[in-house]
Amino acid sequence: NCQVDKLNTSFFNAALSSVCDSIIVQNCRFLEGNGTVFNLQEEIDNKGYYNVEKFSITNCTFNNRQGALVSLLRSGKDESTLGPRFLFANNQIKNCTSDNTPLLSLRGVQFTHIENNVFTNCNEANTLIEYVDWVRAWHSLKNNKLIQSGRIKSNEYVKMN
Repeated sequence: NCQVDKLNTSFFNAALSSVCDSIIVQNCRFLEGNGTVFNLQEEIDNKGYYNVEKFSITNCTFNNRQGALVSLLRSGKDESTLGPRFLFANNQIKNCTSDNTPLLSLRGVQFTHIENNVFTNCNEANTLIEYVDWVRAWHSLKNNKLIQSGRIKSNEYVKMN
């Protein structure tokens, strides 16, 4: 239930070796500004580490932002870890762009639900959502509206309904 205006850096930046059980963002507005809003991509050692177990963004608005909204990484092929779990649902995303990166970058994330979102004029010439998996994963992508928005790079683990 907060509003963040003209933020020109990351709202949340996970440092190397930091671990969160849950990040829950609900009913928030992120208006204007630039930089990756949620940056969780520092675990690059290829050991299967990641910064958050459960990450959800629901009922939020992102307007007129430059830069990625979420960059979430779980690197490596260690199948003994089962996270992270990412939920992105019931959000309104309008006039958001990221020149060289997807708006939602989900690399190595084990479980995702992206549903009931509306993307309007977002990353039209680039990638909107990118899934990259090194091990078996489960992704649900359903009931999203893409209006003059970029493409989705998926793989065999993404179920689109």
